[in-house]
Amino acid sequence: MHSDLPKIRELLTAGSDINKLSYVAWEQYDCGTPLHFAIRCNQPAALELPIIRGADLNLLDEGSHDRHQDTTIPLAVRLGRWDMFKRLWDAGAERNKYPPKQRSARCSLVEVAASEGHAGKLGDLLSWNQSWTGEERTQA
Repeated sequence: MHSDLPKIRELLTAGSDINKLSYVAWEQYDCGTPLHFAIRCNQPAALELPIIRGADLNLLDEGSHDRHQDTTIPLAVRLGRWDMFKRLWDAGAERNKYPPKQRSARCSLVEVAASEGHAGKLGDLLSWNQSWTGEERTQA
């Protein structure tokens, strides 16, 4: 949460489970993996080390009273952490993983960005999918 890189390296070297869900007392940070906390606390440097060490980019956190569960990539979109989002995208994070049994939580990344007030970034989101034509981007 504090981007203490020497401590993160120490924990990773000692074999700490980088995919373990942990709880934090503060309501805004609730529960997640080190990747979730790095995103929530806006600590890009703390995001990089677990990715390099092979952390699972697609684990769901436990959500909170005001939102559904998220994997790392929709969480980054929800919070407007665009550099972190792009890093997760480039690292191969699954873009369409949803909480099981929660149909109402099945929103595309574009829908998440739009609903969270990040409309200015929709163009970036759409342009990162290299297979889409200009017309498909416009229609989306």
